[in-house]
Amino acid sequence: MIRAVTTVGIRKEMIQRISALILILMLVGNAHAKDKPLLTYHWHGGYSPYKEVRVTISKAGAVLVTGQKQGLPLIDYRTELSPEELGALKTLIQSTEFFSQPERDTDFAIDVGETELTILLKGQSKSLTYHSRPSLEPLENPIWKLITQASAIQAIECDGDIYSAVGTVIPTHAGMKALQPDRLKVPLMQYVRDHDKRQKVQWALEALAWITTPEEFSGFISLGLEEETQRKTLLSIIGTHPFYGNIPESHLRSLCPIYLRFVRDAHPRIGELSEIEKKALSAFTRLLGFTRYGPSIPMLKGWFEQHDQSYITTLLTPLAKMGVASLDALTPYLESPEEHHRINALELLTIASRLGPHGGFANPLSDYEYKRMVPVFTNTVIPRLRALSVNDPSDKVKRKARDALEEIQKQIDKEGIPTNN
Repeated sequence: MIRAVTTVGIRKEMIQRISALILILMLVGNAHAKDKPLLTYHWHGGYSPYKEVRVTISKAGAVLVTGQKQGLPLIDYRTELSPEELGALKTLIQSTEFFSQPERDTDFAIDVGETELTILLKGQSKSLTYHSRPSLEPLENPIWKLITQASAIQAIECDGDIYSAVGTVIPTHAGMKALQPDRLKVPLMQYVRDHDKRQKVQWALEALAWITTPEEFSGFISLGLEEETQRKTLLSIIGTHPFYGNIPESHLRSLCPIYLRFVRDAHPRIGELSEIEKKALSAFTRLLGFTRYGPSIPMLKGWFEQHDQSYITTLLTPLAKMGVASLDALTPYLESPEEHHRINALELLTIASRLGPHGGFANPLSDYEYKRMVPVFTNTVIPRLRALSVNDPSDKVKRKARDALEEIQKQIDKEGIPTNN
């Protein structure tokens, strides 16, 4: 009885071991299957910036890109396709009817080079050799996007052709784009940290703006400004044109808290600032007005009150660029006992009136925002200007009020919005 039980136990243990071995073999087999190439692509021999390129994509989505551009180091780049990218590629293989294509072209055009493309999918395997197949262009497109991506990352890491590299992720640039723009994020960030050539760093930052969230972008800039090695370069870039015109509006607005923090700290010590910091102070203040960043109004009002001359400066003009908020901020100064406050408020209110969508001035307000301003002009500002033009004790204020009244009325009339005259 004891012997029978022992035999049964041994048999049960052997079955468990065999089952485990079979499972291991199946897992190994599956792993090897995933490593097998789904697609191999080799192009060479044509008139191109590239000498040759090879792309291998495994069934699991692992990508290897090798090759060389004319006169540059070898490319050796690896990435992975997401399940969605891999699924799209398989769909392209099927939709282009790859396995029904003729295996060779009869004639080759030397200038376009030769392509060798091999695909193994769902038990089918086929290799094609051709010089040009328009029907396969949809399939070749993501392959060349991977090549472009590999070349761009090499350029960034080797401080090569940065302009062409960033063009692979900036929508407004011509040319082929990277398949996975986010893969350039880390190399671009590192490039900005490691280099100080203003133009190249600017290009890198512009590209970053298109592949990061506004929060990531402003956070990266903020951290960079805290580093002495990056601060001067960043200050000379982030307030300038065309930089702010080449990034998304959302990312420009994300920099406004940085602009405000800098100018609030820099203005009281303006005599101590370096030339780069002085230019940044002027540029950042202007951009607070350009973006109509409301949280800057209290600071701008403080500057207005400290200014004791009967003229405005470029640091004060943003106070006129905030739409209705500008009128609310400036109108009380028409009652100021200080002559220069009244004169400067009149000048800024006149500037504010010029920002209608049909006024012909740069960066106009929307039709909706300007229409919101008209009742304030009509019911509050214009009546006060009439009173100042007649009753103010200062002849300068009287003249300024008459000029402002005429100009503001003219600008409102341009928009075709009636006022109560």
